[in-house]
Amino acid sequence: MSVVRLTHSRDRSSSFRPSPFFILDEIDAALDKYNISRVVQFLQKQKKNVQFLVVSHNNHFYENADSLVGVMLDGDQSCSRTLTLDLSQFGQ
Repeated sequence: MSVVRLTHSRDRSSSFRPSPFFILDEIDAALDKYNISRVVQFLQKQKKNVQFLVVSHNNHFYENADSLVGVMLDGDQSCSRTLTLDLSQFGQ
């Protein structure tokens, strides 16, 4: 019901602006290579207006990413750490 209410309030309110940010968690799990390529192409076209956080184990997503974020366990401190790699500086 909340989604229906939100949709209706969006139509009535001109001040409502949805966040241009999407989290896609392993959307490639049931896709073959051809359809993964189509998803990557779609994301590339949309990235000027929308930000995507894609959780995937697929190399095709890595190869076409603007940046990569890895999460690892720091055994010394018993906590998680992140490593971010900005791939935009390397070009295509």
